[in-house]
Amino acid sequence: MGREFYTTKSACSVFDPNCNIKNEVKKYKYVLLIKNDAVEFKRADDEISFDNLVELRAFDENKELHIIMSDGTPLGRIREDGVGEEIECIDEKQKIWGRAASRENGYTLFHSDRGIDIKVPVSAENGDTAYLILRGYLAPDRFEFVDFRICGVATGKGEIQ
Repeated sequence: MGREFYTTKSACSVFDPNCNIKNEVKKYKYVLLIKNDAVEFKRADDEISFDNLVELRAFDENKELHIIMSDGTPLGRIREDGVGEEIECIDEKQKIWGRAASRENGYTLFHSDRGIDIKVPVSAENGDTAYLILRGYLAPDRFEFVDFRICGVATGKGEIQ
C-alpha cells in the first residue's frame, strides 16, 4: 500500500441517535470500542457489551459508523464509499501496539513490552504486527483532512483481513 492520493466517491450522513446501536453494528465487519475502563476490538457478529461506552467505530472496507457518547446519547456519522460526491483521499497504515503472542478462537493477542494487551479479530503469526488501515478524506479547496475512517485491518505480512 503506497501513500498516494486518489479520488473516490464518498458520502457522509448523520447517525440517527434513536437507532438501536446493537442492530446497527451488525451491518459491519469489525467494531472498535473505547470504554471508560477498556479498549475492545471485536467482530461485529460477536457478543458485544456497550456498557461504559465512550466511543465506537464499526467498520468494513466500504463504510464506517463512528459514534461518540454525549451524556448517554449516541452522536455520530456514517461514512460510505462508492456513493455520493467525488473526494480526494489517501490510505495509510497505523500500527496496533505490540506483537502477536498467541491465537485463540479467531483472535490474536497482541502484547506490548509496555504491558498493553489487546485481542484483535485477525489471524497473525507469533511476532507479527497488526495495523489499522485508515482512509483520510481531503477538503476540495485546501490541503486539510475533513474526515477519516477505519477501513480494514492488516497483519505484519501486509495481508488485509
